[in-house]
Amino acid sequence: MKTPVAVIFFNRLDPLKQLVARLAEVRPPRIYLISDGPREGRTGEAEKVAACRDFMSCLPWPCEIKSNFADCNMGCRMRVTSGLDWLFENEERAVILEDDCIPAIEFFSWMDEMLNVYAQNEKILSVCGTNYNQSLSDKNYDVVATKYPVFTGWGTWRRAWRLNDKDLSRLQKARETHHLRKWLGSAREEYYWLYLLTHVNSSWGYRWSFTNFMNKGLQILPQRNLMDNVGINCGPATHTSDYLHEFPIADNEWRYTGRLPMEIASNARLDRWFADVFYSKSLWERLKWIGRKVVRKAGL
Repeated sequence: MKTPVAVIFFNRLDPLKQLVARLAEVRPPRIYLISDGPREGRTGEAEKVAACRDFMSCLPWPCEIKSNFADCNMGCRMRVTSGLDWLFENEERAVILEDDCIPAIEFFSWMDEMLNVYAQNEKILSVCGTNYNQSLSDKNYDVVATKYPVFTGWGTWRRAWRLNDKDLSRLQKARETHHLRKWLGSAREEYYWLYLLTHVNSSWGYRWSFTNFMNKGLQILPQRNLMDNVGINCGPATHTSDYLHEFPIADNEWRYTGRLPMEIASNARLDRWFADVFYSKSLWERLKWIGRKVVRKAGL
């Protein structure tokens, strides 16, 4: 692998060991380590954070390691945002992996290729190795594009990250112009995202998504899913421990063959699926989501 890799981690050593074992197979030349500090009042957390940092500071292949460790807890939004700011001060492009994202081997060569192919295409703002709904991919091509960023094993460029509206400076303009309604295709999605951006302050991803929407950016995904997220529903994840979606496992047999469309446009069916199932949800999906959540909380 040629592209530098940033690893974002906190206090979970077991998935981190799985990730490092996979990285050792492809031996990235440069590794950037981004870690938040322990939270106050959490017994044993400082020791867990220290153990993860110690483990990551001595990797089992020759590479350059750069570390950005917070002394105190900054919170997910500030820690990831500041860490990626630091990353792209040093690199033109990078792959970004959180500690619970375990890629298929093909992920690495695919990311190398896509970050090269679309480097100068300014309407492409990121590349991701996760495909949550493979059935909607066009089987004639190795890629599918969507308006919705995906963060489980992804990569981007300095030119894109510098657009990140981390302070939501364009939120009022989005309200006045109904830009989100026009770009995402429905008032439901507009209300949903305006609510999230106004009321949820802990997520860097919502603000990066907003940046993509305001710049009419597209994300490139593989035809098949190349990522396992071992943190979902299994341990103290910050934002993914209570997902109610079923995620496909990584396809370890799929290979990139160079079949790319002449022009990139978002896949309307995939965009609709993200809206109806993943984000604002259609009425039917909302009822199913509430039902599954009730069943889970009841322990049935």
